[in-house]
Amino acid sequence: MFTGIVEDTGTVSFVRSGGDTEIAIRPLSMDVNSLAMGESIAVNGVCLTVVSVRGGEFISQMSGETVSKTTMSSVRGGNTVNLERSVRPDGLMGGHIVTGHIDGVGTVTERTPRGDSAEFSFSLPGGFMRYVAPKGCIALDGVSLTVNEVTDAGQHQSAHPVAYDFFLALRR
Repeated sequence: MFTGIVEDTGTVSFVRSGGDTEIAIRPLSMDVNSLAMGESIAVNGVCLTVVSVRGGEFISQMSGETVSKTTMSSVRGGNTVNLERSVRPDGLMGGHIVTGHIDGVGTVTERTPRGDSAEFSFSLPGGFMRYVAPKGCIALDGVSLTVNEVTDAGQHQSAHPVAYDFFLALRR
């Protein structure tokens, strides 16, 4: 489980297809040597498993299902990604519960500055709107956002990045 509070960013070293897709990420400040094999890391909100650590980066593998249901299909070498280590059961929950198990990709349709915050409007694929509730949440690249409003047009709006996630990744 994760909180939707991004703790670091990383640069994608490579994405290699073939069977499962392999991805290597070099975190900006996270100590990769402290990562354990099998540990879960949220990469742009997607729960990935560390399969190896080498030369200042960690390697994960993504199944075809993960690639097809998330924004990870568009990630390339040189891209910057958001990173968050999983929450320990005895640790502080700085945000809200984010599973990292993604079932679809929505689209940001509008971004409007609102003081120190920004308001986003989203479009979601058919069938997912029934899971969105005002004051619920959604995640944008792993950043948990509060849902302010759900409209009949099938869009909802979110403001500050401090709320509960549900299972959609959102494409900017």
